[in-house]
Amino acid sequence: MAQAKGSKAKIIYDGETTFGTTRDSVVAHVLPFVNESLRQSRNLIDSQSIRSTRDTRAPVRGNSEVAGDITVELDPYMGKLLYHALGTVSTTGSSPYSHTFTVYDLPPGMTIEKQFTDLTTPEYFVYNGCKVNSFRVSLKSEGFIDTSINLMGSAETVSTTSIDTSPTDYSASAVGGAF
Repeated sequence: MAQAKGSKAKIIYDGETTFGTTRDSVVAHVLPFVNESLRQSRNLIDSQSIRSTRDTRAPVRGNSEVAGDITVELDPYMGKLLYHALGTVSTTGSSPYSHTFTVYDLPPGMTIEKQFTDLTTPEYFVYNGCKVNSFRVSLKSEGFIDTSINLMGSAETVSTTSIDTSPTDYSASAVGGAF
């Protein structure tokens, strides 16, 4: 069985109009990332019963959880992620635009897809109903601005086809340098 290389993975994301449901007409963006830990997990719960046979009962499954962090370098095209972290955005002017983010009611959620296309049969892990749990920014005197996005989601689906075969990629731009 082939092993995917993390260096060839890709993350794309899009907003949802209904919580937990991928939109019919996906307009995904590529999210260049440093590392990620987004995944679904489920605990096994052991029985505490004392039985006369000394045999243990089979464990039962606990709740399913989709959660993890995505670490990125801040770039000027992360507006959609900031919108999901803060709640609303007001855009004024013409190129260059001025964006004002305000804490307000959050949008329904995001669909995030991890792509492993270097396998014989590509695999796509789709996470629906993702919400930003925390958004941390680390400023330094020089270099890129590290950003960590902690996410919670509702479901993971593994597929052999992508939600968007031609996502928008702005990965050539980043924010950083000496201040």
